[in-house]
Amino acid sequence: MSNRNATASWSGYSHQGKVGILVALKKLNKLGLDFDGEYTLDYEQQEDVRILLNGEAIEVHQVKARSSGNTIGTYTNALENFEPCDGGNFLHTIVNVHNWGNLTEEQNPYEVVLFDYGGQLYCDLDEIQEKITNEIRLIFLTIEDDRADNDNYLIQIYEYLLCQIDDLVRKAHNDQTYDPCISLNDLLQIVINNPDEYSSKLFTYRKAFYETFENYIKSIDENDFKIEDDHLEYMIDRIEQIYCLEDQEFEKFLRNINPHTTGGKRISNTNVDEFFNRTNFEIIFLEVLQDVVNEELEINSKQIPKYFKNKSYLLTTINGSDRLINQYAKDILINSEIDFTEFETDFLITERFEGKISDLAPKGKQKDNRKFYVPKEMSFITKDGALDNLNN
Repeated sequence: MSNRNATASWSGYSHQGKVGILVALKKLNKLGLDFDGEYTLDYEQQEDVRILLNGEAIEVHQVKARSSGNTIGTYTNALENFEPCDGGNFLHTIVNVHNWGNLTEEQNPYEVVLFDYGGQLYCDLDEIQEKITNEIRLIFLTIEDDRADNDNYLIQIYEYLLCQIDDLVRKAHNDQTYDPCISLNDLLQIVINNPDEYSSKLFTYRKAFYETFENYIKSIDENDFKIEDDHLEYMIDRIEQIYCLEDQEFEKFLRNINPHTTGGKRISNTNVDEFFNRTNFEIIFLEVLQDVVNEELEINSKQIPKYFKNKSYLLTTINGSDRLINQYAKDILINSEIDFTEFETDFLITERFEGKISDLAPKGKQKDNRKFYVPKEMSFITKDGALDNLNN
């Protein structure tokens, strides 16, 4: 897998979820919200997205998130191998394909057409949110609901829809027999009813996690940084493994990589940075994942990401000025939300801190009595120090 293909694949996974939501909402609004028959949206069964009526495909959509795909040559192979239905067959692109009209019958045997985004035959990655919220607004206007005028609420519904679709697709990736589908009536009820606060907030973290890695591999591509194909695939595999965790397991992972900021905190009423700091995740977690080449990161049943080479190394996102090291040490020792008892945690990989945590914590209460690990066994280690130990 080339860096560029990995970037396109990771971007496309996110974009196809949004395209499916947009296509389904457009269908709902076209039907007028009062319709006969069982309409269903599903993913990855026939191309990327399709709409079914009473179990039969009536629309099939392929999604290509290629920023350099502005000519037909980018898509001819996909068009020749398209899985069509007897209804509408569509291609979605994120850039204008300026010579689409030059396609021959041999190159486009199933007469696939570019999807019409309201007078524009492509949709940039940054534009699709507005198009989806406009469809949500139209639903509220149709039922004469004042929420149509509340832009912040429309965005909240948009985020919750992404959360629900994300959950469907993640379950499908975890269980290959699972069909990621949702009826359009159920989708309509999600829009009309108030979203679940916990799931919505947790999806905010998933989205930040996903986008940070997406931007990271884009930067690798743009800066022409060379990573062996096998190692890049390994990195993607680990990130997908984490991303596909069930909600409560994903929360455990976030707590484990942020043991210094999550004690006594609840996902639903905290700032995003306390559970997920994009910058620290990139410069510590992702850089270590990239730079450790002689050992593999393991994620155990308690969602603890660790390396093991004679000693255990917990990969965290701990970073900050030197004046914070003592407070962070104390906060880790009194954090009853984390549990490293499944293995002896010798080191916590940080950006710049080093030293025994029990020595660094201010004197007084040094650990939560409900814990079973011995705090003196844990030490901070710098990222560079960990890389040195793990690669040599």
